[in-house]
Amino acid sequence: MTRGILLIGHGSRTGKSREIIEETARLMQEKSGIQTIPCFLEFDSPSIAEALGELAKTADKIAAVPMLLAPGTHTEKTIPHLLGIPEGQKKTVIQSANGTEILLTYADPIGVEPALADILLKKANFPA
Repeated sequence: MTRGILLIGHGSRTGKSREIIEETARLMQEKSGIQTIPCFLEFDSPSIAEALGELAKTADKIAAVPMLLAPGTHTEKTIPHLLGIPEGQKKTVIQSANGTEILLTYADPIGVEPALADILLKKANFPA
């Protein structure tokens, strides 16, 4: 079984978030050995559909992971709709271009994470 990850960023008109999403995807792939493709909800490319189509060529299990902090319209409605996941569900089966079935699961947004609190405290960078 071949696994793959879609790392979904929002995207921005300035393109500044693109580098962060791409580098995070690279780090995730390096750490896990799982092919990780960055994609974007809007403004940047590849789109979610483009990245999903690319990953579906090689993976039979795909996890779609939003790099967004909190539940909201994008995480609850927009992204699942673009992935073809029925409302209120966290997984579905999609067909690859050659007709094989692929299990697609959708992760929760980041939410409250102790590691994130540590990172933000570090970023506060109080002078000594």
